[in-house]
Amino acid sequence: MSTTAIIVIVVAAVVVVVVAAVLVKQAQRRRLETRREEARTLREAAEDHLAQARREYVAADQQAEVAREAKVEAQEKADLASQEAAKVEEHQQAAARAAHLAQQHHERAREVDPDVSVDHDVSDAERDRSEARLAE
Repeated sequence: MSTTAIIVIVVAAVVVVVVAAVLVKQAQRRRLETRREEARTLREAAEDHLAQARREYVAADQQAEVAREAKVEAQEKADLASQEAAKVEEHQQAAARAAHLAQQHHERAREVDPDVSVDHDVSDAERDRSEARLAE
């Protein structure tokens, strides 16, 4: 083999190695660029999701505030209802005591009154029914 042939083979081998190295480098750049693009897309998606999460947190906070206000209002109404129920109970007890006292006075008056007749017993029965209704 001649020197020229050896030089051509060596030069060809060097060219093939250089071309292969250039091709490998370009492939690496393409892979890196693809990965960079994928990372950029993922970051954008993450930012979108983060923005959505922030909006949801704000909405949740607003809804929680509405719920807290409603709960406070409901508690205030429940407290007022309890107070009113207690007042009703007091009035009912006072009415029952007054009705009982009235009944005792009527009974004592019947015992004491020499003019009470059987006819008055009918009106007394009606009065007793009225008093019983008041006691309920």
